[in-house]
Amino acid sequence: MEQQTSFGSNVNQSCDNDDNSNVNANKKKCQLCGAINDLRWNVYTTINPKQQQPNILADRIKELLFSKTADDGISDGNCPIALKESIIKMLTDIKPQDKFLWLSSKYKQNIYPPININETGGIVPKIVNSQSIATHNPKYNFSSPLKIETDGYEGIPLQQNPDLSDCSFITSLINLKNYYKDKYNPPVCQVRNCQFKYLINFYFNGSDSRLVCIDTTQIPTDRSGEQLTLNSSNFNHKILEIAYLKLKYNSFDSTGSNTGIDTFLLSGFIPEFRKINTVKWDLVEKYFNSKCCTLALGISENNFSFQNKTWNLKANHDYSIVNVESRNKKLDIVDPLYPDKIISISEWQDVVDIFDTLYVNWDYKKLFRRHEKFHFRYNVQDCNRYRYDRSSKPCFTIRNKVTERQLAPKKQENTVYLLLERHLNDNPGNCTLELFDSITSEILNIKEINNTGFYLIKTGIIDDNLLKACCYSDITASFTVHAYSLLDIEIKKFIFPNIVTIEDIFLINAPLNTSTYCKNTTFKLNIKKSSTETENGNVTINISLFSENVKTEKYVNLQIFHINDFEFSKPLIPKHDYLLNVSTVSNLLLNVNSTYKIVCSSLDSQIGEKFKLIVEESSNLAAAMTLSKYYNYHGGIFKTTIKCTSNFAICQKNNKGYSFEVKLTSKMNTMPDTWNLRLYKEKMHQGGIENMDNVGCDIKWSFTVINSKNQKDSLLFPNGMVRLNRCTASNIVINHRRKQIDNITVKLNIEDDINTYKDYYYIMEIGSLYELRVLQCEIS
Repeated sequence: MEQQTSFGSNVNQSCDNDDNSNVNANKKKCQLCGAINDLRWNVYTTINPKQQQPNILADRIKELLFSKTADDGISDGNCPIALKESIIKMLTDIKPQDKFLWLSSKYKQNIYPPININETGGIVPKIVNSQSIATHNPKYNFSSPLKIETDGYEGIPLQQNPDLSDCSFITSLINLKNYYKDKYNPPVCQVRNCQFKYLINFYFNGSDSRLVCIDTTQIPTDRSGEQLTLNSSNFNHKILEIAYLKLKYNSFDSTGSNTGIDTFLLSGFIPEFRKINTVKWDLVEKYFNSKCCTLALGISENNFSFQNKTWNLKANHDYSIVNVESRNKKLDIVDPLYPDKIISISEWQDVVDIFDTLYVNWDYKKLFRRHEKFHFRYNVQDCNRYRYDRSSKPCFTIRNKVTERQLAPKKQENTVYLLLERHLNDNPGNCTLELFDSITSEILNIKEINNTGFYLIKTGIIDDNLLKACCYSDITASFTVHAYSLLDIEIKKFIFPNIVTIEDIFLINAPLNTSTYCKNTTFKLNIKKSSTETENGNVTINISLFSENVKTEKYVNLQIFHINDFEFSKPLIPKHDYLLNVSTVSNLLLNVNSTYKIVCSSLDSQIGEKFKLIVEESSNLAAAMTLSKYYNYHGGIFKTTIKCTSNFAICQKNNKGYSFEVKLTSKMNTMPDTWNLRLYKEKMHQGGIENMDNVGCDIKWSFTVINSKNQKDSLLFPNGMVRLNRCTASNIVINHRRKQIDNITVKLNIEDDINTYKDYYYIMEIGSLYELRVLQCEIS
């Protein structure tokens, strides 16, 4: 039934006419009731926990509420029960989620606190704006108090004013009237002793009781006395429309919405938006006959296909579905501008051609027994740096609260609807909600976004299993995730438990199987497990590489190798292509207590562009993982660079090219060392400017290493010389006999015609376990 509440002995009495002692007493008590709600606001919105203000305010509330003797006290009989229960809850435990609801009360410079009208005592809290709104429409250049229709107007149908662009709101009211006889319209109450002010509760910003106050003393009126409001014999419909216009536009000058959004605002019914070309007649018939939802159709702004039809329809307009006739497959709709005229469409193809969207709003009170919420803030600067990275976005788990009795004897599925609601925001933006298993499972589907501010997922949870959901938005905003279910559920924030992350930059554009691939940014991955049971076992790993969210698109790739695979000959991810902005690998089996290296490369990134690497252990073995920077292009721990140029050293020509002799010091002492060598050449441009552009190395070369104390004592194992026709030499053991080493000599032979007129020179890099330092390069 219609919900309207009045406070005071005479609701039509003005606040200025308090001329007797009873009214004055009521007024004082009402002022105290309003003061308590104002104190509630201060308690919930005090952010700094170190401040003493909340405790002081709480003490003041206790004094106001429970005082039996003080003149300003409120007795048990005079304080609304709902308000008293809310106060007791607040004094017992102020939860962060409750604080979030109060802190997200502001919209268009007005405050709409989560206060049920039953908690107001009929008094407007000071924080709530109760001023009237106006219009710029020159037709309505007068104002007058809102008219209350007399009995002679009872036959007036609910009808949109053609000078207001709120067809979706009127369609929502028509649906709630036709489907539910106004049972689920928001509660309306007249402010105590104020004839023209009303309090209304709407569903928005995560609350089912956002408090809106309107003043109906200055309704825009034209010269003939017609007011800028809907037509209806139900006075509350007018109140709701004015409250809606104040909330959404702070003016009578509206720009339009859609029925799905506005029905949720009025009733909390779960909105679902379906593209009409994906819907079949049978589905509409099923929905209508279920008696569990309201239905409407919308024509978009740019759709004019209806112009060739016989019906008087218009673009950018919504229509209520009032009847679905199964036998003839006929659809009856109503235009909110002409509600007394039924429009019948008997061909489903006409519906598909004319309309764009089917708006479905599910009656959650009929369908479900439980409703849980989780509120959060989405900041694009933090969440969208790496667009497809789930770990940086708000994620949640939804789990059944299943008892042992419910688990036996057979499995049961708990139907769950997950609704993402974006709090009211003037910035147009898109959002989505998705279910996922792991950090790499099915790249975050940003294509499934929409700009309605809502996203619905219909799913189910079997027994004590859980769902994981992730939110994406392209604007900064507050959100609420609603979880509707048949059985008890709980929704919690989810943080990926077994991941390691690292951020760095792309150093070079060098794909796999090129001579410069080793210069890509590389990380060492250590996987350790102390338990002897898994000493030689495997762990399952998911790896993701995300490029930073910049305007330019780029193709990236991750590849993993054993730590000693210096030549990158055995990649552990076969046939792993370069993909746009993100590269992932799932369910990769790696050995416990082993070390690997991950190479991050790109085809077209600008040097210095950022990326993020994430490794997740998904086998739940609690393996300890670490990621650290690894200088893959020289191997080992220390790097020694030798430039073979005429400016650096004198080189001697021989019959096969040129030879160099380099003297170095080493800190290996009596320990063997392991070297990884790389020989490459770099271009030199005119003017002596060096361009660090590796052009590869495809010549033959060889080298020996001897102890400087004994020129015949070779330190190479096994044959004293390494001959190569590729650019790298890996895992070369130095000083395998463990002699005392201070100085060593490296003899390098390059089979190329090197001279000062060449436009390139050679560089040899030595990666070693012990530090080396170049002493001298001499002619051999």
